[in-house]
Amino acid sequence: MSVQLQMGSRDWGPPTLGGIIRRPIPHTGLGDRWLIRGLALLGHGQVGEVCGLEHVSPANDPFILALNHSTRREALLVPAILMLYRGGRLIHFMADWNYRLIPGIGLIYRRAQTITVTRKSARPPVLNRLKPLYIERLSVLDRSRAHLLGGRSVGIFLEGRVNRDHDRLLKGRCGAAYLSLQSGIPIIPAGIRLPQPEAGRGVPHAPLEIRIGSPLRPPSPTSLRVRIADLRVWHAAVMSEVGRLCGKEWISAKRSATMHDDSRITTRRAACDEDRRRVIEILRETYHREKHWVSDLEAEIPPRDLDRDDIAWFVVTIGDHAAGVLRVLYDPPYQQYLGYGLKILDPALQVARIHPCQQNSRGRAVCGQAGVPWPVYGRRDPDAGRNRGGGRARLHPSGYRRV
Repeated sequence: MSVQLQMGSRDWGPPTLGGIIRRPIPHTGLGDRWLIRGLALLGHGQVGEVCGLEHVSPANDPFILALNHSTRREALLVPAILMLYRGGRLIHFMADWNYRLIPGIGLIYRRAQTITVTRKSARPPVLNRLKPLYIERLSVLDRSRAHLLGGRSVGIFLEGRVNRDHDRLLKGRCGAAYLSLQSGIPIIPAGIRLPQPEAGRGVPHAPLEIRIGSPLRPPSPTSLRVRIADLRVWHAAVMSEVGRLCGKEWISAKRSATMHDDSRITTRRAACDEDRRRVIEILRETYHREKHWVSDLEAEIPPRDLDRDDIAWFVVTIGDHAAGVLRVLYDPPYQQYLGYGLKILDPALQVARIHPCQQNSRGRAVCGQAGVPWPVYGRRDPDAGRNRGGGRARLHPSGYRRV
């Protein structure tokens, strides 16, 4: 772990391997001491300069450490360096339950007393059968609140997932702001920086730079009931400071002001090669680079889709910027819902005897009751014909969207 840990200094540089081994860790057991040292040695050379460690001193407990999330390795390296500096005193980080399935990582998370988050699904889906083993009686916020009220600090990667965009932060989750407003406990913002990329590509395994800022204290009196307006303002303040520290722009506030101008928002059906190019551009940024769900972009929207009657692609633009894409399947087969985990709630419902048109409507209603996500489907408006000029979507009384 390339950090020189000296009390009284504001910046730390690379230490020797011997310095990591000799660093006193009095506030934990022998086994955990060597686990911390082992992680530090494993990450030696992967963390460069660290600024502002005095803000996370044990004397400042409890606090909420709020960070951006650029790489997977920082989920191990950052907690390890902080525990090393704090003499073994923990910061209880929120961590996705999927990582606890990885041999060795599960042990590290258990010893670090992480707050396990079970919101996401596992990949491959068969591993979801193990999720009940990690679901606890109290919610994530309740467990975090208990730590804070007990004088123990909490760490949160605000973006909720790895964000490889070198210029912009994701919108971020409001959990840190909510806990801060409710408990009155300050937020310590921190930015994790990577070397500037060349030609849009990062540097693999490049040393991380960590900049920890001054405490941000809640701007209003604490209350068990947090107003949405206060939460949004406080979240924006935290994200903006984290963005400043990590060198990225948090643009949600700016875009929200722009998007209130409905005159700049247009929706049109993809009908030409230029429209198809815009669809692929959005799929590349969101589902290929960010989520890694799509590998073959050309196959997602083959040219023949532009002329099909049972599929339509719609492109949303804000001014000249392509902002979103929607694929509509007209009259999809009922069986397609089964691929999203549909469970029939009424055993007396005989699906095979339902007319195909009724199946779509009934299937959507059952899906909504079961709380199962599905793609945005639609039924064709008989009056729309084959109009490719787009138009406004409207909600049909039966509960599904007509285009």
